[in-house]
Amino acid sequence: MTLEARAAEAIRTLCPEGAVAVACSGGGDSIATLHLAVRALGPARVTALSVNHNLRPEAADEITLVARHCTALGVEHQVLDWHWSGVGNVQAAAREGRHSVLLAATSRTILMGHTADDQAETVLLRLARGSGVDGLAGIRPVSGRVIRPLLGETRADLRDWLRAEGLDWVDDPSNEDPRFDRIRARKMADALADLGLSRTRLLQTAELMQDEADVLAYASLNWAKTHVRAEAGDLLIDTSAVRAAPSALVSRILAAAVQWMSASPYKPRRQATQNWLDQATSQGSAPLGGVSMTVQGETLRLSRELHAANRCEKSSLSGLWDHRWQITGPAEAGALRIVALGDHLRDCPAWRTTGLPRRSLVSTPAIFVDDALLAAPLAGLTGDWDAFIPISFITFLESR
Repeated sequence: MTLEARAAEAIRTLCPEGAVAVACSGGGDSIATLHLAVRALGPARVTALSVNHNLRPEAADEITLVARHCTALGVEHQVLDWHWSGVGNVQAAAREGRHSVLLAATSRTILMGHTADDQAETVLLRLARGSGVDGLAGIRPVSGRVIRPLLGETRADLRDWLRAEGLDWVDDPSNEDPRFDRIRARKMADALADLGLSRTRLLQTAELMQDEADVLAYASLNWAKTHVRAEAGDLLIDTSAVRAAPSALVSRILAAAVQWMSASPYKPRRQATQNWLDQATSQGSAPLGGVSMTVQGETLRLSRELHAANRCEKSSLSGLWDHRWQITGPAEAGALRIVALGDHLRDCPAWRTTGLPRRSLVSTPAIFVDDALLAAPLAGLTGDWDAFIPISFITFLESR
């Protein structure tokens, strides 16, 4: 089977219906993905999205090249902007920023041009960082709305295909910059292959670890269905079940809980969750990633920390507050604000009848109009207002 036939089969299998967007930078991998997607699905189903990271002046020319390809193919092309804050690792920030901008720009399935080389480099880098099963599972072909149909193809084979088709692309000069870990790993590929760490072996590792990660995810989901229950925005876990369970399983549950409550794209490391549990057990409570763990008799209560919820404010009912809460209520005249309840709990005389702890209620949503507290649904001040979490913790686990 030819590369084009393999790609068409993968794309049609992963995207059986509906429109798709192709993330296209102008590099060889993304240009190949764009053309292969159009050949597999037809131009009417494909849109191209280019992200200008505003890091290199050459980016404008690369986006112009993408636009030229799109015109020739008869597909729509949209350019998105992202600006680096100057904080942290620039490549990591650019990857995360690109991902966020793309997801925000469209509700379509997004195709990305990651290859077998990217997979091997990812596994190698995570091995060097001491990652566990999830890390060594590498890049998944399907991750939410993001699809990577070319993970089985090599970077070199894609470029050979482009040359044979008479298609041009631009190589990002940062792909040769040895200051970046991924580039150093790429340049060491031949030497590592001599030691047995070939691309094929690293891809086998990723495939095996994906299977193992799926087993752990299945076990964790079933354990959570039995031993984790939700109460308002909190999660309650039986401490005797925690003591009896393997530490790796408990760590997965706790890490997922932090992600569910904080909407962080990254889960805490296993050692961090173990330290969190140990500290809470010895001291009665402990924080991690904007979530507080409190020991209450034979129950662990996980609650959103007030300081983390305080960073969230909305002025409309659209979307989610603090990444989780859906607020519903009547249209009100005046300036609407949705914030964490905080000290205004004292203005909710019925809060004790809810049975929820104070530290849990202060981080729940409160609705103000013209600076007057109108409702705090979880604290007993409801009126015609409601606040609920549409994606439960169990649903969150099922989607991972």
